[in-house]
Amino acid sequence: MSKYWVYCIFFVLFSCLRICGAASREPFKNSVVFIKTDSLIPDYRRPWQNYSSETQTGQGIAVGPYEILTLASLIQYHTLIQVQTSFQSTFIEAKAAQIDWDLNLAILSIDPAALDQPLKPVSFTKDIQTGEKLFFVRLTEGRQLLPVEGKIESPEVYYNPLSGASFLFFRLSSSSSQIETGQMVCAENNRVLGLVYPSKNQINFLIPALILDSFLKRMKEKPAQSIPKAGFTFSAWDQPDSRRFLKIPDQEKRGVYLSEVFDFGTGSTELKEGDVLLNWDGKDIDPQGMVEDDKWGKLSFTYLFSRSKTQDKVKVTLWRDGQKQTIDVVMLSFHTQDLPIPYHPEGEPAYILEGGFLFQELNLNYLRTIGQDKEWKTNLDPLIFDFLVKNSFHVFKDRERMVLLTRVLPHPLNQGYFHLKDKILSSINGKKIRNFKDAFDMLSSGTKDQAPYLSVDFEDPSVPTVVIPVNPLKQANLEIQKNYSIFTLSKIPDEHRGYD
Repeated sequence: MSKYWVYCIFFVLFSCLRICGAASREPFKNSVVFIKTDSLIPDYRRPWQNYSSETQTGQGIAVGPYEILTLASLIQYHTLIQVQTSFQSTFIEAKAAQIDWDLNLAILSIDPAALDQPLKPVSFTKDIQTGEKLFFVRLTEGRQLLPVEGKIESPEVYYNPLSGASFLFFRLSSSSSQIETGQMVCAENNRVLGLVYPSKNQINFLIPALILDSFLKRMKEKPAQSIPKAGFTFSAWDQPDSRRFLKIPDQEKRGVYLSEVFDFGTGSTELKEGDVLLNWDGKDIDPQGMVEDDKWGKLSFTYLFSRSKTQDKVKVTLWRDGQKQTIDVVMLSFHTQDLPIPYHPEGEPAYILEGGFLFQELNLNYLRTIGQDKEWKTNLDPLIFDFLVKNSFHVFKDRERMVLLTRVLPHPLNQGYFHLKDKILSSINGKKIRNFKDAFDMLSSGTKDQAPYLSVDFEDPSVPTVVIPVNPLKQANLEIQKNYSIFTLSKIPDEHRGYD
């Protein structure tokens, strides 16, 4: 065969592939949008500094003529959200209409007058098969639709460590590493399966229709509801002697041991430490905490929570006090910003700087800045780690929130204390500190009283009382502001000004 015919055949095949690829993308050209966000990111280690600016890009999927579904992390701390469609070259400003930090999902809204034509909403399909070939669709900033081939590998139960929520994901593989946040995932016959949840280690996950449809439905409720969350922790439990000690018959092979019951979340009022969970909402729980899903096989039973709504009642069979019992458990949720050790998804860092001593609230926002990603817990002061493990989901008996001395900015006034960092505050001038507002009030009033010193005590018994002389404090603060380029010595966002 001559080279001429080889080139002709190659040209025809290449053209067919381009035509087929364009045809497969055509149904989504008015459903996928390019998103660009400008954000100001706070620094919880240096809360007095100006926020750092950051620009992120990602993808969104039309779920209404003027509504877009995307990931909440793409718009966190945003100052501006802009979207671009395939049919309009200019960027259009969008607003965050609904955000669910538990699921990391958000709905953006667009002013209808800003669009040349409405978007084309998609419908998600629950028809998913592992091993199924799929393609990721994204819109480039140049308004080109680019598909990337991939495959569904396996179902997994994802636990969000910041929110305490568990739900079903699917691990994905792809032919390209350039998969963007919020990218649409489609399968044969143009079935839209969900959107991409990327991880930092280049493993991508699918948020499936089951979760997305539930989210969209809940966001229409007034007020919008969160998904239920577990109010307990459990341990794998297949040690025969331990089971016999609790008088569990040898033929009873089911069950996990409840090692802790929280003050918040599902089961916080009905369950007890030491209970053995045997069955949750009709699903038997094996000693590893797995249930048999009709379609996906073995999964952690915590994925069942995302299939319920808050205030639903489910039947739970357990072993308690030497006998098997079945009780009703109400599905409950909680907001991370309301926990004793909270997480503020978009909060500003509150701080007080007095004499170079920096006081901040103990929260997950600050703790995550101590280390990087999964390693942050290993860098904690042992006492803070102990408080975090024991009290994250329990109401404090003697306070509402913890306050930390996070660091000391060196100055002659605080000489001898430079080494102190991340110490939990106990009292100021003998008064117990119950929350951040207490700390602010005591430090402010203490400098105005006639007492010559401020005395600060800590939970750590190895740390001596910090004594701050009051008379030179005003001048020292001025010098510290100048030396460290600090504009203001304190910041108290609204969420810290008062407590119920």
